[in-house]
Amino acid sequence: MAMTGTITVLFTDLVGSTELLSGLGDDAADELRRAYFKILRDTVTRHSGREVKNLGDGIMAVFASAIDALHCAIDIQRTVQARNPEKDASLGVRIGLEVGEPIAEEEDYFGTPVVVAKRLCDSAQGGQIIVSELVSRLVGSRGRFDFKDIGLLSLRGIDEAIAAREVAWYPSAGSEPSGPEPDRVLQLDGSPRWGKKMGTTVEARRKPRLVSRFLAASILLALAVIVVYAFVTSRDDDAAPGREPSESAGEPGDGSRTPLDRLNWKRVADVNGSLGGPFDQGINRIEATRDQLVAVGHTESSPDDLDGAVWISDDGAQWARASSSTENPFSGPGDQEISGVRARGRGLIAVGKDGQATGPSEDFAAAVWVSHGNDWQRVSHNEIVFDGAGTQYMNRVVPYGGDGWVAIGATWDATPGSERDGALWTSATGRNSWVLRQKDDGTFAGPGTQDIRSVARNADTLIAAGTDGRGGDFDGALWRSVGVVWSRVKAGEDVLGGAGDQQIITVEPHRRGFVAVGHDEVDGEGDAAVWLSRDGKSWQRVPSRGDLGGHGDQMMLGVTSTPAGLVAVGRVTHTDGEIDGAVWTSVDGTSWKLQTSRTYALPGSEQQIKWAAADDAHLIAGGWVGRPGGDLDAAVWRARLPQPE
Repeated sequence: MAMTGTITVLFTDLVGSTELLSGLGDDAADELRRAYFKILRDTVTRHSGREVKNLGDGIMAVFASAIDALHCAIDIQRTVQARNPEKDASLGVRIGLEVGEPIAEEEDYFGTPVVVAKRLCDSAQGGQIIVSELVSRLVGSRGRFDFKDIGLLSLRGIDEAIAAREVAWYPSAGSEPSGPEPDRVLQLDGSPRWGKKMGTTVEARRKPRLVSRFLAASILLALAVIVVYAFVTSRDDDAAPGREPSESAGEPGDGSRTPLDRLNWKRVADVNGSLGGPFDQGINRIEATRDQLVAVGHTESSPDDLDGAVWISDDGAQWARASSSTENPFSGPGDQEISGVRARGRGLIAVGKDGQATGPSEDFAAAVWVSHGNDWQRVSHNEIVFDGAGTQYMNRVVPYGGDGWVAIGATWDATPGSERDGALWTSATGRNSWVLRQKDDGTFAGPGTQDIRSVARNADTLIAAGTDGRGGDFDGALWRSVGVVWSRVKAGEDVLGGAGDQQIITVEPHRRGFVAVGHDEVDGEGDAAVWLSRDGKSWQRVPSRGDLGGHGDQMMLGVTSTPAGLVAVGRVTHTDGEIDGAVWTSVDGTSWKLQTSRTYALPGSEQQIKWAAADDAHLIAGGWVGRPGGDLDAAVWRARLPQPE
């Protein structure tokens, strides 16, 4: 029976097979080919995969787990390399992988994930494993794979360039395949030999067995010392006064131990004055593109006039205002604000709201801005789609499908007593043809108030998150879509509801599925709140204990995934009324550590961190800080990411 849902597709291909096999003779060539395909099939089966078809010089296989697929790819390379014959003949294996939801038909698969996996395989050299960025983001740090960024690849049959990663693989000490060895990285030159040993690792195998045994014994001794030390220190931690007992690996309690705990945050100096001004400025979101960092938010041109704002930076250390070839597209009558931005290739889509009037009766229309490079333009206003008799606004946007986009937010009419409903817009290109897709079956609407605050994509699954006020108090709310059909996620009162108000402010993909963050308020005091899901259907609430709660009020506003773990940002309101920015870190989302620092806690003024994004070397956080006199300046903080050892 064919696997369905989200799967990982793997293609292999022999490089140099024609030259090699033609020189061996029919019998030897046939024997070598059978041995090669036995390696492929045995390795696929061992890693819980299924061969779909034989392609002559390779196979297509599918896996329910991306981690299993990557281990399989590495073991194929290792086994082929370890069993090279001694004579010098050029032959290598190239492998490509992609994750998604292909169309299953009579034990075969079709669709974009299949095409991308095949084209990634075709683009690789012998000895290489090439995967899409989506595979690396889905897996994250699980499996301890070593992903090397190789930039964008233009693949035949795919309209948009694909961000790709090479998976570095580590030859095993013997001929049998094994897991990754992070202390020995093979520097591939793209031309491994069938018949020629590669690198110093093979030379090491030719040394006397006594040396190998000595090295193995040394490694086992070192591991034993580490285990004993970890056991002793964990017992000391458990016995420390005022600490809760630690829990077993993988359970809540050790999920906060991460190199991210040692981040050294520094406030970025506003060298050219672009982050400040005479009135209020603030950053709502930061997006890392392949060329630069982009921040969006608002700026006040006068005490009663709010405009949208975009800042750009090459490295996060110096920022400048974005420009446009036309009159300022971020301003106009009434207030404008940009709430979300996302990149696709070199293009950007930003969304927010546009005030169509001024005064107490001001309403808003949803607004979209687009950029290719640094030239920003406002998408033409369509009153039917973006406007109406009341208020519409967009909170977040995410790319989906070939060139498509999905934006979420809320809408309500001008009728007295009317209540807010969630809203969803889609566009085939982002530049035009936006459509308001508000469900008539109550998916995004209902009694009370509904507001969609965030949207995230992991493979082909979309999750929207926000609040639902139909019960009097506010509860967290989640919606899920695979394809074009949306449905409300059903979860127990103990997950999304409870006494007081619960709000989900941001949802993001991470290596184990999805993570959502927000706020849980009871009797006027709130705690930070976290929800986790592997598939977007079933959710669990992380217990509000330790650094998620405490005296005063804690609120998570944004979360981002890095190879070392999760980073959430927000604010802490102390019992004396002061508001400071806050950063929490976690390995897997099950347990969190609150970082406190004077870097984002200035006495006597308000600080708030709305979002964080990661580039290749740094975490960049954005929000605002208060100035004497009560005005706010946009603010950026920067910390170097821990590098793999």
